[in-house]
Amino acid sequence: MERVYINDRKGFIKYALQYGYTIYPSYTFNENKIYSTFNYLESFRLWLNKFKCPGTIFCGKYGLWPRYDIEIVTVIGKGIEMPIIEKPTFEEVDKYHKIYVDSLKSIFERNKERYSTTANLEVL
Repeated sequence: MERVYINDRKGFIKYALQYGYTIYPSYTFNENKIYSTFNYLESFRLWLNKFKCPGTIFCGKYGLWPRYDIEIVTVIGKGIEMPIIEKPTFEEVDKYHKIYVDSLKSIFERNKERYSTTANLEVL
């Protein structure tokens, strides 16, 4: 299971709408495999994250060094052109955020068999 924490991160969409930018959904495969993490007390660790306090313990191939034997691939999707909206409403931001998240999921689904052994993407 791979996770993307993006549901509460919509500021980049608002900014892109205000200036009419094109945003490119992208996903990096196997980034989660360069370090091993300990998944104990996950709910407590996520609670700590709310206070900007890291709650992870990790190790790489030789302690703190990341694994170098993992192929990391970034796939970039088709650009999403944003209209210029000087003061976008919450509904407009939500609409374009959903388009972005759907594109991100589509990138993952189209490329997961080629670049990853993980079967699912969880969007949080």
